Amino acid sequence: MASTALILAGMATSSAFAADYLVGNEAELRSALATQANGDTIILSNDITLTAGGGGNLPEVHSDVTISGGGHTLSGGGDYRGLFVTSGTVRVENLTISNALAQGGTSIYGGGGGAGLGGALFINAGATVTVSDVDLSDNKAKGGEGPTGLVTNQGGPGGGGLVGDGGVELSNAAGDGGGPNGGPSGEGGGSASKSDSYHLGLYGGTNWGAVAFRAGAAYSWSSLSTQRSVAFNGFTDGLSADYDAGTAQVFGELVYKADAGQFELEPFADLAYVSVHTDGSSETGGDAALTSAGSTTDATFTTLGVRGSTDVALGGINATARGRLGWRHAFGDSAPQSTLAFAGGDQFTIAGVPITGDTAIIEAGLDLKMAANAILGLSYSGQFGGGSVDNSARVNLGVKF
Repeated sequence: MASTALILAGMATSSAFAADYLVGNEAELRSALATQANGDTIILSNDITLTAGGGGNLPEVHSDVTISGGGHTLSGGGDYRGLFVTSGTVRVENLTISNALAQGGTSIYGGGGGAGLGGALFINAGATVTVSDVDLSDNKAKGGEGPTGLVTNQGGPGGGGLVGDGGVELSNAAGDGGGPNGGPSGEGGGSASKSDSYHLGLYGGTNWGAVAFRAGAAYSWSSLSTQRSVAFNGFTDGLSADYDAGTAQVFGELVYKADAGQFELEPFADLAYVSVHTDGSSETGGDAALTSAGSTTDATFTTLGVRGSTDVALGGINATARGRLGWRHAFGDSAPQSTLAFAGGDQFTIAGVPITGDTAIIEAGLDLKMAANAILGLSYSGQFGGGSVDNSARVNLGVKF
């Protein structure tokens, strides 16, 4: 006759049989999820808050398990997601999930930020989750930050925040709503988006001895199309929307050209203004369709720094080494927002990742003259500030005809 074993999470076990895990803290919960097997039951005996020191986001749920809260709360601490179910048939009961955050990745080189998926509970396509006496409170899904840019390096908007995707049976459950917040291209969680953009710019400058002034303006027209799917037991919807957006940019730069022997140094001061307007839109396709109000986000950026370059020879190839150090300050509308509503429902507002107020900028590159009309460029760019770090590398080939 088989018996059910009571095992405290954190204790090693080689048993292949289903087990009950009684967990009273973050470490025990992580251990139970790390060793989960079909038929297991994980029972909370205390409220648990996720922390950076404890490991951040919890391990994925991927087996046929039951998670019983015992009336307790699982908190993301405002920084980490709740339960992330990738496969299996899972039951969640008698549990409050609060202050959880699903954070999308930050964009580099002009693309939109990644989608933030499933703040409290993410359910992957193919997984099934049944919830009973579950309360979801103050949870968020935020899209990743889109890059900021000037005329020569235009950035896309932040990515979307989506509640989740998969088969869900709701039983006496209360939860937070959510929806997409535009992004130029990408897929994930049963959604996709596409953007076609056209750019027009004007640039000019003048010199007064060693002092140079440069200025420019640009406008971009964007046509966006989005598709997303909503699916849970007994309900499916395929939704789409088309809308337009425009981005206006104006910038000015004051530069001093310093003579430092074989090095060219340019201390500089930049001022840039960026305004992004998105038209209102209405999804079509079913009862889960959202209506979005138009929105405008304005931000101003100041940058102080120095850039330099020098000519070098590498194995008989002439090259130019270059770099830039700077400090950028942003002010204005730091967090892009969208106001949405379901048909017949009240409006709600979702926000993207705030623009970092103060950022250190580091760039380094090497331009190799491969032929009289061809240059191979290698470069690194890093931005650091406010708990946000962006690192990127780029390779480009320029050919003159």
